Amino acid sequence: MKASIYLAIFLIVGGIISYFGFSTYNNFYGVAKEAKNQSSYSFEVNSGDSLAEIAIELQDDEIINDSSAFVVLSRINNTKALQSGTYTIELDNSTSED
Repeated sequence: MKASIYLAIFLIVGGIISYFGFSTYNNFYGVAKEAKNQSSYSFEVNSGDSLAEIAIELQDDEIINDSSAFVVLSRINNTKALQSGTYTIELDNSTSED
């Protein structure tokens, strides 16, 4: 009886962790739906633009799903700012069904 309760709790907690892990992965690495129709995306970074401003622009243009996740991941990777200039991102349009 005790073992089945522990097993049920383990499965529930494992399912919750898996769900949030997949959601987090998708937010960090997922490409927004509209971006899948493009082969590349260019954007301009002006002097003084913050990572948050850049992230919001990328989210507004549907290149990334979550601007907050972009900023957090940038800080984790110790990126404080981008140099001003034009950036081009090559988008991977492949799907897992190919």
